[in-house]
Amino acid sequence: MKVRYVQNLFFQCLLAVLLVGSFAIPFTAQAVVLLGKVTVTSVTETSAVVAWESSVPGDSWVGYRPEAGGPQLSVASLTSKTQHSLTLKGLAPGTTYVYEVNTATIYNDGGYIAGLKFTTKSALGTVIPAQPTGTLAQDGGTIYFLMAKDKIKVPFTSMAAFTGLGYNLKNVKKLNLSSYALAGSYVLSSATQEHPWGSWLKWKDGTLYYSGVDGLIGVPSMEVFTANGGKPEMIVPLNAADDAVWAKNPKLPVLQVGDSRVL
Repeated sequence: MKVRYVQNLFFQCLLAVLLVGSFAIPFTAQAVVLLGKVTVTSVTETSAVVAWESSVPGDSWVGYRPEAGGPQLSVASLTSKTQHSLTLKGLAPGTTYVYEVNTATIYNDGGYIAGLKFTTKSALGTVIPAQPTGTLAQDGGTIYFLMAKDKIKVPFTSMAAFTGLGYNLKNVKKLNLSSYALAGSYVLSSATQEHPWGSWLKWKDGTLYYSGVDGLIGVPSMEVFTANGGKPEMIVPLNAADDAVWAKNPKLPVLQVGDSRVL
């Protein structure tokens, strides 16, 4: 009887040790981390708040970069939770960003969603910097020819006028032109119309001209051309209407470096 009692006591102690030990060992099974309800709120010109939910508690991480290219930036929080929210700062106005969200648990399980996008607000009412006369810009559904000095935007009324005057869509920039004045009655409505002041024009023989207020001004060299803000993509063919303007005042002095006649 004593032997059986000792045996029973041994087995009871062994069972107690096993039970206690089973609760002392942490649970390490792989958990599936599901993410969802991703939102971007409080979007300004330079910041945005990214929020999402996870099926189990974990830390928070957002990686982001401009869609047009650039280094990836990130922001993170090591607080374990299921409701995640991170603020992205130092963003560029009017820029589309590609981003991804990630949640990882203390057991190194993780879940992520990539390929997401949002766009910051444009800097309304601010002056567009460093846009030389002759820049082609699209705002809304209209393409404009910009004259920076007088803040004038000259609209093209049709694509036929735009292409007929020698311009190319690949040179058009998408800009917010709220700070530019309207051009009044000066509208490019025909492919045979003379080009606006500030245009760089090339005649059939290769001669380069600048379209100034007083008429066409001869450009003696490419050095003078670039020194006055000219760029190769701004050069378009001189047409008969431009030639008629030149005929009215053909003896204008040629362009100089830093010429005050350049708009």
